[in-house]
Amino acid sequence: MYVITRSCVLILWIQTLAFVRSQDCTLEQFMRSNLYDQNFDTSSLEASYAPGRQIRVGCIVGFSGFFKLSCIEGKWESKGTNCQPRSCGHPGDAQFADFHLVHGDDFVFGSQVVYTCHKGYQMVSRSSTRNCMANGWSGVVPVCEAQQCPAIYVGDKVQVIGDPEEAMYGNVLRFSCKSRSQILTGSQEIYCDESGSWSDKAPECKEIESEFNPRPSCQPITCVLSGLTIGGVSYNPNKMVFSPGETVRVSCGERHFVSTPQTRSATATCDNRGNWDFEPVCREVTCETFGHRHVMFQRYYRDNTKRLYDTAYYNCATGYRATANQATCTRDGWTPNPLCEKKTCRKLEIENTEIIQTDKEIFKYGDRVTYSCKNGYEGQFTLTCRAETYRPWAGEKNCRVAGCDRMDIANADITSYKRNKYDHNDRVEYTCRDDPQVYFTVTCQKGNWIGVQSCTGCPQIDIPNGFFVAVNATQNDEKRYYSCKEGYKLSTGGWWAEAECINGQWSGLQKCIENSQCGEPPKILNGVTSYVTRSTQHVSVECQKGYRAKDSWLTCQDGEWDFRRFSPETICAPEFEPCGPPARVENAVIETPYLKEFLSGSRVTYICRANYIAKGENTIRCLDGEWDQPRIVCTPPSAPTVSPTGPIPLTAPTVSPTPKPTAIPAPQEQ
Repeated sequence: MYVITRSCVLILWIQTLAFVRSQDCTLEQFMRSNLYDQNFDTSSLEASYAPGRQIRVGCIVGFSGFFKLSCIEGKWESKGTNCQPRSCGHPGDAQFADFHLVHGDDFVFGSQVVYTCHKGYQMVSRSSTRNCMANGWSGVVPVCEAQQCPAIYVGDKVQVIGDPEEAMYGNVLRFSCKSRSQILTGSQEIYCDESGSWSDKAPECKEIESEFNPRPSCQPITCVLSGLTIGGVSYNPNKMVFSPGETVRVSCGERHFVSTPQTRSATATCDNRGNWDFEPVCREVTCETFGHRHVMFQRYYRDNTKRLYDTAYYNCATGYRATANQATCTRDGWTPNPLCEKKTCRKLEIENTEIIQTDKEIFKYGDRVTYSCKNGYEGQFTLTCRAETYRPWAGEKNCRVAGCDRMDIANADITSYKRNKYDHNDRVEYTCRDDPQVYFTVTCQKGNWIGVQSCTGCPQIDIPNGFFVAVNATQNDEKRYYSCKEGYKLSTGGWWAEAECINGQWSGLQKCIENSQCGEPPKILNGVTSYVTRSTQHVSVECQKGYRAKDSWLTCQDGEWDFRRFSPETICAPEFEPCGPPARVENAVIETPYLKEFLSGSRVTYICRANYIAKGENTIRCLDGEWDQPRIVCTPPSAPTVSPTGPIPLTAPTVSPTPKPTAIPAPQEQ
């Protein structure tokens, strides 16, 4: 019986062990499931895992991902993403070349790009390909250089404009004869083509057949036309040789120019040395497709030179955008002009920040803008304009909630959490020294302490829309300097003020009013103001005796008292207005010094120059800002007796005495 019992126990234990092992998850099970990806790296995994185990499956070289397996009741369950090829980013642009993918659909591990030089350029790098490897692109960006034409040699009689020995693709050589007695035979200009060959052979200069036989020892000075007939050229007059001073009208075809690309017809003049003032030759209007800053024309154009009205597709360098879909060759060059312009970003408004450098509405690609945090936030950060469609600004916006410096309160001590710097929402307890039973707690809120109380005889200051700083003055007294928050100002002017605790009362407290409101009206000279209604912020003006108000009302406009065309010094003026200088009378002067102002009641007298006869009243009076109209006329005598070169003597007619005019004294402040 005992043997049977032990046998049964052994059988049960074996079955239990087999059941437990049957709940394990195996590597083979994972690799046969649809969870497996050939890009997983399973070299470090064990053959089996117990229930509940979690493992992370790595990726092979060149791939990345986050993939976890969990063994649940003998089955694998997955979480995360499969392995994806690592990105190498943009392979880099090569000057005078284009590239395209030959392997892969994107710039990821395993892809390959091939660079192809533009027409007229040749690859000088060892390799024209780059491969995306696990650690980035292989090699360096290839280099393309312009094709070079062989040196070209001309005879001693030929003058060359250009470099005939080191000419690159697209370079042009222009030829002319050194002697005025010779004419050019052959092409007047040749160019280095895309294959590194010259478009034509070098021309020669031959003697012009003389009209004299035998040829005289001295030849007349002349200017000779080249004889080239390109561009539909026509000459008027139609001859080849011209004497000094003669002119020729050169006309070119629709696609050619003479003198300047904008000119189809021009008149050339032969000078005394036998030279034309400009070369009377028609040239074709062309536009180059290389050498343009920030512009890259498409490589499949056959020529590097385009003709008038030709169009070309182009791209712009990084940070620039095209101003049109394609460029058009005109007599003024490529249009539109410019073909590429810098990309721009609109100013980014970020809450609780301000720009601390140049603030403008539009920024250009590459501009860096520094922001400073405010309104209870602190820190600085810099953003860079990248002008991308979905993320025009690059950089991290980093503003943190402002903390508070330790606050010293008069006659109070910190009894808990004493530090020099506190974070947002930190709470600090204070106890009054004179009465330990009195204590209070303050809280740091975005750089300001909330709940501050006083242990002095004065009550706690509460300045709506303002803030203050406490400064101990004496043992029993306390001063506080205060100002207003953004958008508010002190009612009596200035941007800060002082309040002092004296015998338990605060002295010097002012209100913080909105910037759009006006504070107390300013004092006016020789008068006073009084409120009509404070709600509408209108004040009346009342002047002292002897003065009158030029405007009876002052109104608050956008936070400033509107005096219109007056000022606090001039709004109360004397009751009677002064006069300016009196009117001029021909052939007369005034018998008094010149003044800018004359008091009301002043009189002045006109006197005529010598031998002139005064007719009419010669004295006028100033009355409340207006002069009498002058009624005097000075008429010349019938026979002049005054020497024209001598001084003008003055004679005054007998007039009644008048009060001497005086300038208005400045009013005295009352």
